[in-house]
Amino acid sequence: MNENYDVQEFEEKDTILDDSSEKENDFDDIDEIITPDEESQYTENQQQDKENESTNEPFVSVQYNHKNRDFTKEEAIQFIQKGMHTENLRTKLEYLAKSQGVDVNTLVDKIVTAPENEHRNRLEMLYGKDSENVEIGMAIFRQKQSEEYKKLMGEHEKSVEKQENIKNVNLRLADEYITLKTEIPNAPQYSELPDSVIIDAASGNRDLYSAYLHYLNKEKIKIEAANKTKEAANAASTGKMGTSSGNNLNSTERKFLSGLWQR
Repeated sequence: MNENYDVQEFEEKDTILDDSSEKENDFDDIDEIITPDEESQYTENQQQDKENESTNEPFVSVQYNHKNRDFTKEEAIQFIQKGMHTENLRTKLEYLAKSQGVDVNTLVDKIVTAPENEHRNRLEMLYGKDSENVEIGMAIFRQKQSEEYKKLMGEHEKSVEKQENIKNVNLRLADEYITLKTEIPNAPQYSELPDSVIIDAASGNRDLYSAYLHYLNKEKIKIEAANKTKEAANAASTGKMGTSSGNNLNSTERKFLSGLWQR
């Protein structure tokens, strides 16, 4: 009995030692425990990932032309904003449509096809309703309309691009003006800068600071040239005055000198 007891006691002690060693191993990994800051950052990253996933997920489904279309949250916002911009135009079109007893789509189709219908009527009056010349004339008309439409769209895209470029240039000049005021605190306000400086910087030849320095240098050269011209004029005027003062003689002296030189 004692031997069995001793064996059992030894096994229990061994088990206790094993448990304590596991606990020690747990404490050995204490450096891997996440700190509060790391946990906060981890939580923020998880939330950001969820937001990114939700942004790309369908936000709302809309039925249009008997078809369902899913929109993300950003797409839905864009379409809502477009709808708000065209709300006033839609109200006017609805008023015109009701005054003519039609719906808005019919009114718009009528407006769009009016030039083509008018041109067809003129061709039919000129060649006859069943003449092949009518269809030939209409094909030429549609081709011309298509070319004009492409031209208008191209001009519109150029205008949009131009406006975007102007916006970008203005933003760049605004940033460069901060540099200018930092380097030259007594520089004038942006609205008071010479047009030549703004044009020079906007063209991309120089930044605003360099363009203003270039302007100041040119003005300095002009001032120096003007001063030299003024000094030369003053010197010439002084010389004439000295000559005239030397000739300031009475009649007797003039006769004497005149006779002297004639000799």
